[in-house]
Amino acid sequence: MNIKVCGMLTIPTLLQLEKLGVDYIGLSFIPDSHQYIRSHLTSQQMQDADLDIKKVGIFCNATMDEIEAAIEEYELDLVQCIGEESVDFCKSIADQIELIKSFDVQKYAVSELAKQIVKYDEACDYYCFDYYEQDAQEVSFDWKNIASIKVEKPFFIGSKLLTSSHLNKVHAFKHPDFLGVDIQCELSNKSTVEDTAQVFSIVRSLQQVNN
Repeated sequence: MNIKVCGMLTIPTLLQLEKLGVDYIGLSFIPDSHQYIRSHLTSQQMQDADLDIKKVGIFCNATMDEIEAAIEEYELDLVQCIGEESVDFCKSIADQIELIKSFDVQKYAVSELAKQIVKYDEACDYYCFDYYEQDAQEVSFDWKNIASIKVEKPFFIGSKLLTSSHLNKVHAFKHPDFLGVDIQCELSNKSTVEDTAQVFSIVRSLQQVNN
């Protein structure tokens, strides 16, 4: 199982993720996000860090020029589109670099999600199925729904919150194309010690699932 972590905003924390053996780091190129990477780290700082970890640029309805500039400046290995990007637009990106297309599973009934997957099948290399469980009153997504859909590409399951119950679901989840977990960290602007320690703890717990 691969582990992808998004939302870490300093070179020391990125180096720590590399040391922990995380497979992918996600860098946000969404201007109105407090995790917008250009507000925290320059491309030169990223290059100087010489990270031996795959860098994923995260975009939401960006232009092709914006994506291509980020790929070159930050030496991205993959692009992840989380907005309403068209199939043709995604194909154009995938011709240049590996592409992850994200779907918010709570927006779709299972049958509609299956149709969306078919539409993008030739336009990306990976899927990410995101779901958000931000408070106890919100209905959580049943992972079995994904297991019941015909998915023929490697995919991540993303979450803004991984509790012990979610880790148990990771352990129990079975699918031949399940690639890994996308941890979407909702850190504060300052990325406090407490915030990052929690992320590292989640990573270690997921690695225990691997073992």
